[in-house]
Amino acid sequence: MARRGAPTPDQQKALYEQFQTLLVHIYTSSLSQLRDRDVKFKFDAPTLDAGGKDVVVQSHVYSTGGDNPRCVIVWRRRRTAGRFTTST
Repeated sequence: MARRGAPTPDQQKALYEQFQTLLVHIYTSSLSQLRDRDVKFKFDAPTLDAGGKDVVVQSHVYSTGGDNPRCVIVWRRRRTAGRFTTST
């Protein structure tokens, strides 16, 4: 099997943009399941790990009248090469 070289900067940019689009679609698809409900959102303050490389952001979605979150969305941002990248 032939080994491929590293992706070009244009390929890296395209992959990054496609990944961002995928994250938005996943997030909105999950939230669209709540469209006929009265909901509220709570966003926790981001927490940074001791090494300063990972940030965790949590979003909580509550249905009206409920104390337990209907949905908890956790995003992890990792600093690599001076930039933060996103993972779930």
